[in-house]
Amino acid sequence: MNKVAKNSIPVIRLTGYRVTDIQYKHYLDKGDFDAVFDETKSPSIKMKPTISVDGATGQMRMTAHIVTKQLRQIGDITIVGFFKFRDDVNEDSDKYRYLSVNGGAMVYPYLRATVSMLTALDNPDTVLLPTLNFDDTYKRFASEDNLQEDGQSDQHDTDE
Repeated sequence: MNKVAKNSIPVIRLTGYRVTDIQYKHYLDKGDFDAVFDETKSPSIKMKPTISVDGATGQMRMTAHIVTKQLRQIGDITIVGFFKFRDDVNEDSDKYRYLSVNGGAMVYPYLRATVSMLTALDNPDTVLLPTLNFDDTYKRFASEDNLQEDGQSDQHDTDE
C-alpha cells in the first residue's frame, strides 16, 4: 500500500461498542434521596483506555456518574468502545492518546444517548451530558489521574 493510501486510513477505527453497566435510581421520596445525596459524588465522566496484549486493538471504557438533585436521580452508566489500530501505529503512548482523544470522541455520543434515553424513561426532563472537546479533556484527565495509563493493568484480551 502506498503512503498516500495508508494515510487515508484512520489511525483508529471503531469496531463496536457495548453498554456494560447501568445502575440508576430515581428516588420518589425526597427524604430517601437526601439521606444518600450527601454521600454521593458530584457528576463526573471517567475514561479508561486499554490496549490489547498484542497491541492491535484497544478499548475505551467511559462511565458517566449522574446526579440530579432537582429530579432526585443518581446513576452510573458505563460503555466500552472497541477499536482497531492502523498497522503503523506502534507506540503505546500514541495508542493511548488516539484512544483517549479519537476513541473518546467516537464513544461519547453513545454514552450521551444512553444517559438521555435512560433518564427519559421515567421523566420528561432528561439528563443531557455536555459536549466535550476530547483533546482538552485528555489533557485534563491525564493531569488529574482520571485517565489511567498504567502499563500491564491496561491490557486486555482481544475478545470483544
